[in-house]
Amino acid sequence: MGLTLTETAALLGRLRYIELLGFELLGSWVPITSHINAKNLLAEQCQHHAWHAELLGDRFPGAYVFDLERSVQLAEQALSGVAAALSGASTTIARLAGWYRVVVPAKIAVYHRWLTVANPVAESPVQRSLRLVLHDESADWQAGETLLRDLVGSSGDLQEAFAQQIRVETALLDCGNLAGSIDLSNVQAFRVWAS
Repeated sequence: MGLTLTETAALLGRLRYIELLGFELLGSWVPITSHINAKNLLAEQCQHHAWHAELLGDRFPGAYVFDLERSVQLAEQALSGVAAALSGASTTIARLAGWYRVVVPAKIAVYHRWLTVANPVAESPVQRSLRLVLHDESADWQAGETLLRDLVGSSGDLQEAFAQQIRVETALLDCGNLAGSIDLSNVQAFRVWAS
């Protein structure tokens, strides 16, 4: 029950990549962001993504014949359209909309679903890491969405946010979403039945 080692390696590679991307992107946006609250939020949260990438890397099944860096490289290739759509944003509103309205909710959905279906015996270390990451991601999502709502002050701002959401969401769909070919909805959860 739960994911196979191959699926676990692939999913950890994709999620580690998207966390590394978050660290790099949010960090690169800090010096070009003039709004002080946005600058502070991005500076703080880019560090969260670095830590999440480290946590996920620590859960990688490297003792078997899987290579973490190779899994991350494959994810980078698969998700290159998402990275391009995010890095192409030229305003704070577009950057925040792409990240907090598309990528972060997508990550939360994958993390939550994996936590739900993970084998509590074989994957308890993964479950612990997922809980830690989910806690941060949920709080970061709320803070980012709140800030974005504060910044959207006109119909033009709203159109800009929606346009970026569509660009990033389309790129995410084109690459097979964050989980790739791993369908977490079809994974059977492991259950311990009381006797």
